[in-house]
This record gives sequence, C-alpha cells and structure tokens, in this order.
Amino acid sequence: MLEFPLSQPPEEYLESGQQEHRTLALLVVAGEIRYSNPQRSMALANEAEERARAAHDHNHLSRALMLKGGMQVDLRCHDDALSCYNQALKLARFTSNRAMQARILNGIGAVHYNLGNYPQAITVWERSLGLKEELGERESQATTLQNLGIVYTTLGQHERALECYNKSLAINVEFGDQRGVSRAYHNIATYYLDTHQLDAAIEFLNRSLQIKEQLDDRQGVATTYNNLGNANFVLGDYDNALQYYQKSLAIKQEQGDRMRAASTQSSIGKVYEKQGEIEAAKQMFHRHLDVAREVGQPLQIAIALEALGTIHARQDDVPEAIAYLTEAAQTARQIDAKTYLHGILQNLIDVLLQTEHRNNATPFLIEFVALQKEMFNTEADRRLKNMQALYEVEQARKESEILRLSNQQLAQEAEFRKKELTTTAMYLTQKNEMLRKLRRHVADLREFVSEKGAQPLRQVEQELALAIGSEEHWSGFQRQFQQVHSGYLESLAARYPGLTPTELKVCSLIKINLSTKEIAQILNTESRSIEKYRQRIRKKMELGQDDNLSTILAAVGAPESPHS
Repeated sequence: MLEFPLSQPPEEYLESGQQEHRTLALLVVAGEIRYSNPQRSMALANEAEERARAAHDHNHLSRALMLKGGMQVDLRCHDDALSCYNQALKLARFTSNRAMQARILNGIGAVHYNLGNYPQAITVWERSLGLKEELGERESQATTLQNLGIVYTTLGQHERALECYNKSLAINVEFGDQRGVSRAYHNIATYYLDTHQLDAAIEFLNRSLQIKEQLDDRQGVATTYNNLGNANFVLGDYDNALQYYQKSLAIKQEQGDRMRAASTQSSIGKVYEKQGEIEAAKQMFHRHLDVAREVGQPLQIAIALEALGTIHARQDDVPEAIAYLTEAAQTARQIDAKTYLHGILQNLIDVLLQTEHRNNATPFLIEFVALQKEMFNTEADRRLKNMQALYEVEQARKESEILRLSNQQLAQEAEFRKKELTTTAMYLTQKNEMLRKLRRHVADLREFVSEKGAQPLRQVEQELALAIGSEEHWSGFQRQFQQVHSGYLESLAARYPGLTPTELKVCSLIKINLSTKEIAQILNTESRSIEKYRQRIRKKMELGQDDNLSTILAAVGAPESPHS
C-alpha cells in the first residue's frame, strides 16, 4: 500500500493545489476511494498517469497503470485491464521493482480467472507467489494463496484448494490480519460444503461469522448467516436454518438491499414449505417475485415463478402450477438461462404427464430433450477442458521447475485423477439413465396422442436412442482413462489378443471398480449381458475358479518388483 510522506492528509494536499507530491497524492486517494467512488478514482488515476508520463516517472506510471487495471477488472473490461497490467509489468521489470511485479501479476491472474483461462491464472499466480517468497513478503502471500485456492476449487481440485486455504490462514493468523483470517475460514467452509462435510462447514462458517461480527462487517455477516442457513437446510435442521435466514434478512433489509433480501425470503419460504406452512411459504415466494419484477431481475423472476409453480403442483393445484411454470420457462428462455430452464421444464413436464393435460407436454418434452443433449455435451466439454487445464498446469510446472513435487504429492495427484475418472464414469451412467427415463416418458406419452401428434415423438425417441448409444461421450472417457492409466489397454490387448473391443471396454470399467449394473448402464445393455462378457473374458484369460478378475485386471501394466 502506498504511504503519503507528509503529515497532511493526501485529500487535503490535492485540494491545496500543491504540485511536488501531487502524483503520489493522486494515487493514494484513487486507491482509497476505488470502491466507494469508482468514477472519481478513475479520473484521479488518469491524471496520475498523465503526470507520470510527462515526468518520465516509471515507478508512479507503473502504479497508475496497475490501479487502472484493477478498476477495469471491477468493470469486467478484461481486454483494457490486461493492456494496463501488461504496460505496468513492463515498466516494473524495466525498473527492477520485483515487489511491484508480484502485485501486477496478481492482477493479471485475476483477469485470466475471470475469463476462464485457468491454466494461465494458476501459472501467473504461482509466479507472483514465487516472487513474494523470494522477497520475503510473507504477509502478502496470503492473498495469492487464497486466489490459487479459489481456482483449484473451480477446477474441482478440492484437496489442493484446502492446502492453499490453510497456508493462507496460517499467514493471516501470524500477522493478525483478522479480515484475512475470516476469508480463509469462509473458503475452508466452502471446501467442506463442496465435499459434503456439512458439520465441519458449519464450524468454519461460525468461526468466520465471529470475526465478521467483531469487525462490524454487516454485509459479510449477512452472507455468512445465509450460508449457515443453507448448510442447516441441507442437514434437515429447518429450525436453525430459519433462524439464520431471518437474521440475514434483517441485515439486508436494514441495508436497503431489496433484491438480496427478497432472495433470502425465498429461502425462508422453502423452510416453511418443509415445515408444512404452505400459505406462509407462498407468501414469501410472492414477495420474492414482486421485488424481482420491480427491480427488473429476469433470472430472479424465473426462480420465484418456479418456486410458486412447484409448491402449487405439490398441492395438486394443477392449473396454477402449469401457469407459473410456463411463465417461468418463458422468462428463462428470454435470458438464455439454460440450467434454470432445464429444471423448470422438467418440473412442468412432470406436472403435465401426471394429469389429463399430458398431450400438452409434447413440445416441452421435445425442447427438454434438445436442451438435455446440449447440456450434456457442454458438461462433457467442460470436464475435458478442465482436465486439459490441469494437464497444462502440471506441464508448465515441470518445464519451468516452479514446483518440484515429492513422491507423496505425485501419488496424491494420481489418486485424484483416478477419482476424477470414476466421477466421469458415474456421469456417463447418470446420463444414460436419464435418457432412458426420458425415452420411457416419450413412449408413454405417444399412447395418448393422435397419429399426427405421435410423429414428432417418434423422432424424439430415435434421437434419444442414438444419444444413449452414442460413442461421443465414451471417446471422452477413453481419453481420460488413457491419461490416468497410460498404455493399459495396449498392454491388456497385447497380453490377451483374443479380447474384443467391447470386452476391452468392460475390462477398463472393471479396473475402476464399477459394478455390473453401472457398466451395463454405460454400455447401454443389460446386466446379464455384462455377466456373459465377464465369463468370456475369464475364459480368454484362462482364469481359474479362485482367480479374482478385478485383481488380475488391476495388475496388468503394473511395474515389476525391483530386483535385489
């Protein structure tokens, strides 16, 4: 942080019209009001930049550009932010100001993270962290470690994220940075929420809450109350969830934050619904809807409409349920909110199929199937991109020797990749099960429509059949399998050349410990067919009655014991 060398406050110095330290005063004040008055902050930073350029003052020019880069990040103007940061970094290198380089790299990492360029974000943040370690700037390392934890969380590498959060926590405790400690506790709680360890999540949220209350961070307190409400709701402790939501609501109303208050009222409505207080729940959902419409928040309007539609459906008030859900779907379509539209359509189809209105489900079912296919493809792409991102990060580490991993760390990473592979396999299982369920729905619906109406449903059935048997997702799984178990299938085929391509697929799924039922779902066949495949594999491998197929397959490609 910049310090002003005079006893006179920098704001007063600017008003006095003095010139000797004006550039520095501009930077100090611009930094102080960056969030409270961003427009004036940018104007001051622009003036500081002009003065520094005119004076050929590289240090102050670098600081001005870095500050402007941060403000451009706040505005989500990422190209402008990168331009400012890169100019600032070039100047900091020219003046050999390594501390400034570390701070600028931290900002560049934030831009890459916001753009979804996760490998670049990790690489840049690790360079920033390395510079800070070399300079002995231990206190400032905490923020970079928090950033690394967040990007690892985004990539699903929860254990790495926790390691970063714990290191950041230790530094913040060491230097007495209570805000930093509170942030670290909150991020550690996020780890436990993501890994479904709710009791531990609640413990760390309470630790974060205690510090925020001491700091009188009212907005932070409201957010933490809301998260505690969410955790208790998932646990089924509705009384505690309600208390936390109500505390959060009181603060948001006190601060005049109408939209966030309305969103919390919707959460309170869900608690009331669980407690059987249906009219009170509807009242809360209507308040959420009214505010969302007044403020003009289409996504919140869609969420409130879906909540009202769902609760009316559970009360068998079909006309109201259909009306609310239809409007919710239309609102979600207008803003291209695919994830929300997917859930809304599913609820709407379920209502229509269980009533005399089942004929009206056809267009929604066709839309749902198309959206389902698009979302599955998007999710598969996201998983593969994240895998590629992690691979690139690991390669960059090795090539630049940023971090030498111990054998234990390598083993942990290998174990993580195995878990990711299993997760992908289970994802394929769920995908095929969902598509089969949809196909059954379509077949049931076809019985109640005319021949003319049945034609588009037959087309949907054909598309579903093709999607279930598609090799596209299997190819993605196979690439991931090869990354984790490099050369395994080649070794297996070389040792047992009689195995067919399908039998090799079965072997790869047995190797990652999937059950017969799960293998059958992925390969779109019956469990008894998988049992027959297992018998043929055993026969071709010449296994005895006491030989365990899973154990034999696990040993294929394993390194031999070292010679004495």
